[in-house]
Amino acid sequence: MTLFPLPECVYIDLRKFVNTNYSDKLPHSLLIAQAFILKHQDHGKEFGLSAIANEVEFMVKYNLL
Repeated sequence: MTLFPLPECVYIDLRKFVNTNYSDKLPHSLLIAQAFILKHQDHGKEFGLSAIANEVEFMVKYNLL
């Protein structure tokens, strides 16, 4: 479960980003989060790398991507 829930707009952007840029096998959640933050710098500044990486792990674990 997430410690700090992110707004729905971040989840939507994150799902779109992963589905657009990655196919079958996903890289480590930190690599996904870094690439996501490079594209969506406003989300990165507001929430940080660790929060977004944790959400990626959560979404992968529960098959939400």
